[in-house]
Amino acid sequence: MSMILGMLPVIALLASSSRNEAKKRRATVLTPDVVDVAIPDDSLVVFLAGSIDEGRAERWQDEAISSLGDLDIVLLNPRRENWNADLEQSVEEPRFVQQVEWELDGIERADVVLFHFSPNGPAPISLLELGKATALGKRVVVSCPDGYWRRGNVEIVTRRAGGIFEPSLPDAMDTIRRIVEEQKNGTS
Repeated sequence: MSMILGMLPVIALLASSSRNEAKKRRATVLTPDVVDVAIPDDSLVVFLAGSIDEGRAERWQDEAISSLGDLDIVLLNPRRENWNADLEQSVEEPRFVQQVEWELDGIERADVVLFHFSPNGPAPISLLELGKATALGKRVVVSCPDGYWRRGNVEIVTRRAGGIFEPSLPDAMDTIRRIVEEQKNGTS
């Protein structure tokens, strides 16, 4: 049996662009843009939570997708290519509601939530999502470099919830790789 991610639009994109790369890469990347896709129940699902800041934050999700693209996992990436930063953030705006509900459904469906807090922005929604993910008992891996304005809060919440706190995005992605390997070997 499979679950359709909150019945919200998503598009499946292979994390590769050429035929040779497609043979090496197995990750499926889902974004909130186009079509419903069923996620098999036995898939390891990683939600990419963290700094977007209305599109002003660096595109760290691209780095994560590139780094983890060879793994047999599903990556849920909330960053939209065509997001309108001027869209009214209101329950009366259906595109805004769709985005928020897709993200909440994704966090609820995820086996692991990878957070990245960029020192270049406040990421208030990511703080909220960290609280939600930890309250749900999700396995969280958090990258929070020096310079992030609430780094101490993020580290305390992460550790208190039994999550893994890493000082950099590459360290956090190495941790995701270990988690995938442990699951594959039945040791997680």
